[in-house]
Amino acid sequence: MASATTNMLRDLGFVLGPVVGAVALGDAGSAFATHLAGADLRPVRRRRHGRSPGPEGPSP
Repeated sequence: MASATTNMLRDLGFVLGPVVGAVALGDAGSAFATHLAGADLRPVRRRRHGRSPGPEGPSP
């Protein structure tokens, strides 16, 4: 009897696990997008081919 109950709980976890994960990831994605949009981020100056851009701008 205990084995059947344990198996039922395990199966319930297999069913509900992806649902709970999807809801949690959806909420996390929304929160991340909201906080990212409100962040005061400066653009990053990227280096090309190991050289930083000079006063005339980045190299082609």
